[in-house]
Amino acid sequence: MNEYSIGLACGIIFGVLFLVIWFAFRKAKGIDPMEKFDERQIADRYKAYKSGFFALLIFVAADALLKMFGVSLFEEPVGECIAVFIAVGVFACRAVMSDAYFAPGKSMRNFILLYGVICSAHASSNMKRRSDHEESEAEIREGGKGLLPAAARGPCRGLPADDQCDREGGLQS
Repeated sequence: MNEYSIGLACGIIFGVLFLVIWFAFRKAKGIDPMEKFDERQIADRYKAYKSGFFALLIFVAADALLKMFGVSLFEEPVGECIAVFIAVGVFACRAVMSDAYFAPGKSMRNFILLYGVICSAHASSNMKRRSDHEESEAEIREGGKGLLPAAARGPCRGLPADDQCDREGGLQS
């Protein structure tokens, strides 16, 4: 098992444990998430769920039909993930537009805080990934270890080790 598989497994286990503990805590406190919604909001939420489900169904069916005819718009798991994101987006948009996303009188502060934490974690992850990518590109330009094999480095391949390539791939004078 490589580091990626171990990290993925740990993330999934952490997520499942978090949800189990969260639902157990809510059940122990007797919190019913639907008790604060009125009848109109509950009906609108069910309509939003139904719209999200049909959006998911349509997108997955269209993706399957296109793959059946040999047209693949996305790699294998990407199309299904996009379908789920679209379905969640359809649900959220429809629920928000019909005032059925938050219970009446409920503060959105916790939701906005959670969203901010998720966005911050994602941004910091992207910044780290970008700095790692820039470091590997610098190593490639300097002729050191990098992601690309020597044959893919451009017109400077096969030169003695003391010759350097400039940014465009030509020789430095």
